[in-house]
Amino acid sequence: MKAVFAPASQRHDPGSFLCRGALQTILEQPARVRNLLNGVQESGLAIVAPRDFGLDPILDIHAADYINFLRTAYADWQAMRARGVSASETVQSSGFSLRHRHARVPNAVSARADYYLSGGWAPLAEGTFEAAVASAHSAVEAAEIVLAGGGEAFALCRPPGHHAYADLAGGFCYINNAAVAAQRLVRDLRRVTVLDIDAHHGNGTQGIFYERSDVQFVSLHADPTHVYPFYCGFADETGHGSGAGFNLNLPLTIGSRDDAFIDALRHALGAIRDFRPGALVVSLGLDIHEDDPTKLLSISGDGLARIGAMIGAERLPIVVIQEGGYDIGKLSGNLRSFLDGFVGAR
Repeated sequence: MKAVFAPASQRHDPGSFLCRGALQTILEQPARVRNLLNGVQESGLAIVAPRDFGLDPILDIHAADYINFLRTAYADWQAMRARGVSASETVQSSGFSLRHRHARVPNAVSARADYYLSGGWAPLAEGTFEAAVASAHSAVEAAEIVLAGGGEAFALCRPPGHHAYADLAGGFCYINNAAVAAQRLVRDLRRVTVLDIDAHHGNGTQGIFYERSDVQFVSLHADPTHVYPFYCGFADETGHGSGAGFNLNLPLTIGSRDDAFIDALRHALGAIRDFRPGALVVSLGLDIHEDDPTKLLSISGDGLARIGAMIGAERLPIVVIQEGGYDIGKLSGNLRSFLDGFVGAR
């Protein structure tokens, strides 16, 4: 099994984010990459670098004006500060634009931040755009490996992506890596499933595919009644229009342990088999682990291995995309547990 990693993904380092009215140290740090790489190496995966695919596969999912904002916002923000405007070092949203029918994309960079960044959970630093593009390229490369007959591949993506909508960043996510990979796969395979097993609901991925019948979205996550993203991820969200019936949310009680998660995963895999996709994209969130600082779910190391084995046993080409996981000291061991179970079942 190959793992895809782009060193440029470490360039994103905003340091802090705005949460409940206060700047707090961001959990999504470059140090995550180093420990995840250790987990990849300990599992014996061959590490390859992605090719430069340009922006085309990203623009297959994301709005051009949004991507242009990500590309230019930091420089525009620094130009604003140079004019004497008091502002933070990183691009931060100080509000949230409710996009009414006649809303227009504003000119001022501070207002564009409010338009394209969902609250304070998606700060932009100097290297954010380059890191996000490199992360997306890793996802595309993993999809290409699978399409070439590789069977399975792991994309060590950072920053993560599953909270990013087509034109809106949020939850430490800017470009939706899983959606970009799924779009590349569906071009050749016609039907693809995205299975999200992060502790937080993949609201961006759901939003991107909610009205489509060619990409099924299935998510296991902590009950959003109490946790991010709060506004969606509920069981009654099943798709709309052409996508009706192709969205499955399985919210779990806060603190759920191995057996509850595995029961839900068994249900999810049954729904995936009924859909009969040509490939599976897995959004892997290691924040489901019992020691993760988010304290949402309580999956043991053995549970991660069992989850990996259940997914790996599916007779499908599989692309695994790294999403969350914030217990930096245990990331390598947690990833190794999942990968060992996954590879052992292939």
